[in-house]
Amino acid sequence: MILGIIQNIAILLALSMLHSLFSRKSNLHYNGIKEIILGVVLGFVGVLLMMSPWTFMPGITFDTRTVLLSVSGLIIGVIPTIIAMATTALYRIYLAGDGLLMGVATILVSGTIGMLWAYLRPEWRRKNYKLEIYLMGVLTHIGMLLCAFLLPPALRVETIKNIAFTVLWIYPVGVLLLGIVLTSNKKRLEDENKFREAVERRTSFFNASRDMMFIKDEKFRYILVNDAICKFFGKTKEEIIGKSDQDLIPQTPLDDVLESDLKVLNEGVTITLQEKIGDKIYEATKFPTKLEDESYGIGGIVRDLTAVIKKNKIQEAILNISRSSLSDVDFKSFLKQVHIQLSKVIPVKNIYIALYHKDCDMYSFPYYADEYDELEENAMEVLHGSLTDYVRRTGKSAFVTDEFAKKLKSDDIIFVPYGTSSPLWLGSPLFDSEFKEVIGVIAIQEYEDSNIYTPEDLDLLEIFANNIGIFIERVKNIESLKDAKLKAEESNRLKTAFLANMSHEIRTPMNGIMGFANILLDEVTDDSHKEYLTIIKKSADRLLATINDVLDISRIEAGLVAIQKTEFDINELFQDLFTFFNGSAHDIEIKLSINTTSPLLIESDKVKLQQILTNLIGNAIKFTKEGYVEFGFKKHETNLVIYVKDTGMGIDKEFHKSIFERFVQADSSRIREFEGSGLGLAISKLYTDLLGGKIWLESEINIGTTFFVHLPL
Repeated sequence: MILGIIQNIAILLALSMLHSLFSRKSNLHYNGIKEIILGVVLGFVGVLLMMSPWTFMPGITFDTRTVLLSVSGLIIGVIPTIIAMATTALYRIYLAGDGLLMGVATILVSGTIGMLWAYLRPEWRRKNYKLEIYLMGVLTHIGMLLCAFLLPPALRVETIKNIAFTVLWIYPVGVLLLGIVLTSNKKRLEDENKFREAVERRTSFFNASRDMMFIKDEKFRYILVNDAICKFFGKTKEEIIGKSDQDLIPQTPLDDVLESDLKVLNEGVTITLQEKIGDKIYEATKFPTKLEDESYGIGGIVRDLTAVIKKNKIQEAILNISRSSLSDVDFKSFLKQVHIQLSKVIPVKNIYIALYHKDCDMYSFPYYADEYDELEENAMEVLHGSLTDYVRRTGKSAFVTDEFAKKLKSDDIIFVPYGTSSPLWLGSPLFDSEFKEVIGVIAIQEYEDSNIYTPEDLDLLEIFANNIGIFIERVKNIESLKDAKLKAEESNRLKTAFLANMSHEIRTPMNGIMGFANILLDEVTDDSHKEYLTIIKKSADRLLATINDVLDISRIEAGLVAIQKTEFDINELFQDLFTFFNGSAHDIEIKLSINTTSPLLIESDKVKLQQILTNLIGNAIKFTKEGYVEFGFKKHETNLVIYVKDTGMGIDKEFHKSIFERFVQADSSRIREFEGSGLGLAISKLYTDLLGGKIWLESEINIGTTFFVHLPL
């Protein structure tokens, strides 16, 4: 019996090694195949166990197959366990004997209990897994003892007595030990797989990154590199490992790289800096890293910033050009700024901008900078058959080398050389703001270095051209508006001067007419003659008032009116106005009233304020048929509000703003019976503005109107 148990233990230990082997990551595409193979192996192990039993009596043998199958159901899995159960059951049937039913039953019970325990208690590993395994083993072998009742009745009691101790005490311990071994195997292998997967993920990430990643040893030799490094050097990993930058690119200046490597190694610090390698700029982050031999090396991540820096420069240059187009600069200064900004991105010594004039089929050159050729200012050229005309006609950019130029000439596309011949010429069309029409061409050329530009530079020139065309139109439009504004201002000045001169020339004879009309009125006794002379006098007064208004408007617009502030009592001014208008108000039977206070000294232009109030009070009396006209003021802490109120015809709301414009009256259809040029309120507003105040009104039709003048104190 002891020998049989030892043999069974040896077989179970061999099983643990087989389990370890099968649990490793397999290359099989279908994981189920591995489980089937494992099930066959488990079945074979079960048969081996059954071939090394201890015999209770002929036909009744015992082994540790229950240990194997229960642990398999719990740990290894359903498919392998079922295959193992079937294999061992078939072998037990083959053996036959009195213990056949019990043997097959114990196979089925032990495997089933293990699988059910795993299914019903899926978290059994998380807490006290050893206790879980032991309890499952006890339950399995209680089931085994119960299976003994399947023996012939004469053998049951004796068999149970002989195997009870071993089955209930030894076998559960065997289950525990085998379970611990297999669980440890499984956990170790799971950890190994996780670690392997983590390494694979890191390696995949390491190689998938566009950034260059590396580790160097203390002698600056590469010991780990990713695919981006290989692409940079144009070599395989095997060709790079063990070599330094100096070994790999000996002709390239590497002062920045070596200096930063030394700093990381000597000072043990992480640094981020820009390094120049050849004509490219890189951002490198370098840090100290511990190597397998406990020494320190250099880890690094390097990113190519050349394209980013160039893109930022392009954006900044276009932004500066846009700002320049919005600033107060002339057209030539704007184009000079275009040259400056373009030179920040690519080398540009020779550049010109040619604008096409459709009306005359010629080109002007608002900007021309060249090492060899000069061009007269405001020159106009016919460029048929030139590269410039070729780009304008095709509407496409051109990268013209000597070879390409020869081809164009052989095809009779270009046939007229313009200026000094250059081995490299780049041109791009300038479009209007809607990108519908080519308005010109921007071109750069190089006389010495035929390799200075690349097709990428042509793409860059095209980006500039697409923006410059819009800006050129904007600047030209602004210049046109400035010219139009200057012409309008000059026209307005001439008109004002003309009106002032004409007003003066008309007023002089009018004064003579009015003077003689007054003399004749005093001397003529005939009533009809007096009536005619009165009409002449009123008409002359009206015409003179209109002339004075026109002259005032002209003087204000010409900037000839100056504010002369003096200190005066506003009550006295109001009293003078009341005395002046009271007679005319009395004649048309309306009441004129004044609302004043105690003496109030203010500092303002008395003449201008008097003119404002004269216009407002005169209008109020003129447009009021019955009722009253009242004027006065209210003093506040920092301002003075003057009002003129009447009960006249009122002003429609739609005219409240326009009524202060020149030659505008509230409603010409309603006031045809009233005289007036429509300039009084315009003059009042202009004077109010000059005094730093504001004027407005409140009015309702057929109720009346109130004008307010707000003046600062």
